[in-house]
Amino acid sequence: MNVMEIIFKGILSLLLQPVFYLSILLVIVAGFNRVKWERKSFSVRIYSPFLELKNFFTLGLGIAIILSIILFFVGFSVMKTWIVIFNVVTVLALILAMFRLSSTAITIGISSLVFYFCYYFDIQFGSLQDKFFIV
Repeated sequence: MNVMEIIFKGILSLLLQPVFYLSILLVIVAGFNRVKWERKSFSVRIYSPFLELKNFFTLGLGIAIILSIILFFVGFSVMKTWIVIFNVVTVLALILAMFRLSSTAITIGISSLVFYFCYYFDIQFGSLQDKFFIV
């Protein structure tokens, strides 16, 4: 497999993640809530309601791309079962409006603990992972 195919599959796998779309929606909602708070507090809008969305795509995805490139050349890989668990944990934290619990450190930690628990007690995710994650 050449490098361009791997990069293309990586971009496609990003577009398959439900957390990506949910986070975009919640960033837009947070931006409009911030503007509403600014107008209530200062009677004027200070920043655009899409400031968070701009920072999400520039800073967040920029750092993610750099880390992905570094981890690719190091040879780091993640199992699909762990990705499923990570998506479930993150979506639950975001839907329950626990934005502090949806930080990367906490979601990766909880996902790793759940993955280890499933591995230790031999809980299989075969049908779920094969059905939704073809890539």
